[in-house]
Parts: sequence; structure tokens; C-alpha cells
Amino acid sequence: TTQLTAMDDAMTSLQKIQTACKPMTASIMKGVSKNDQLEAVSPDIVAQILADVLRLAHSEDELLPLIHGLIEGLLDEVTVSARGTSLILESLLESRGGEEDIKAQATVLVGKLHAKLLLLENEETKQRTLSAIRVIAGYNPKAVVTSLLADHQIPYDEAMIGVWKIFAEDTELASVVM
Repeated sequence: TTQLTAMDDAMTSLQKIQTACKPMTASIMKGVSKNDQLEAVSPDIVAQILADVLRLAHSEDELLPLIHGLIEGLLDEVTVSARGTSLILESLLESRGGEEDIKAQATVLVGKLHAKLLLLENEETKQRTLSAIRVIAGYNPKAVVTSLLADHQIPYDEAMIGVWKIFAEDTELASVVM
């Protein structure tokens, strides 16, 4: 009974956060029975809610250290945590990656993400990390592409091949590369 009460409290808290962050998504839990609520909350939804909270709660001065911390979290031993971190990182970069501090650090961030890619084993975390690189590069494409070309020699490692492939999927980035 104590575990059910704790789960109910957690679900109520999640619903309050979700409602406060995104009124449009408050209906996600409607029609879902109490027994099925845990399965109804996907990691994507939780990550989006957390990213929204972090986006709203952190000032520009706090954002860059948070992003560096999330990058370190990609190597968490608990695979689900690393995947969640990659979801939050990608979402946070999509919403605030255009801020000057992040754009100015784009080459450093991409370099750190590349280093983590070399160590990641989970495919979903790798793909989200590649997407985070694409997002960062989208805000400062020339600097990122120039830096990658200068810092990495042929033959490229598997992570760098993934970076170039994800750039090729984005027409704007592909035009900078070409």
C-alpha cells in the first residue's frame, strides 16, 4: 500500500509539472486507468517535461554548466538514465541552442559529444547524441564543420562517420559541408 501511495503521489506530481509546463499535453493522461498510468508515461514524455522545466527554470548563466553536466551523464552506467539524459539534452538544445553562450561553445560541445559517442554502447543514446550534435551544428554550422574538418583526420572513426551522415540528412548542414 505504501508503494502504491508513493506511485500515486509521483503520478500526481508528474501531472502537475506536465500541466504547468505544457497545457496542451495535459490530456495525455486522460482516459488512462490508475493501473495503466505507469506504462502510459513514456520516457519521451518525461524527458520533454523535464526539458521544459529545465528550459524555464535555468537562466543563461546556468544553462551551459547544465549542458556540460548532461553530456557527462550520457555515460551513465544505467542505460535508461543515459537514454533519458540524451532525450533531455537534445530537447534542451533544440529549445535553447540558439543562445549566444551555446553558439559560442558549439565547437567545444560537439567535440565533447563526439568523445562520448566513441564510448556509448546503446544505439538509442548514440542516435540522440548524434541528433544533439546536429542541433548544435545547426545554430553555428560553419564553425562546427570547420572545427570537425580540422580536428579529425581520415580515416574517420565510426562516431565521426555518424556525425557526417547526420549532417548529410539536414539540407542546411549538407550545404555547408559541400
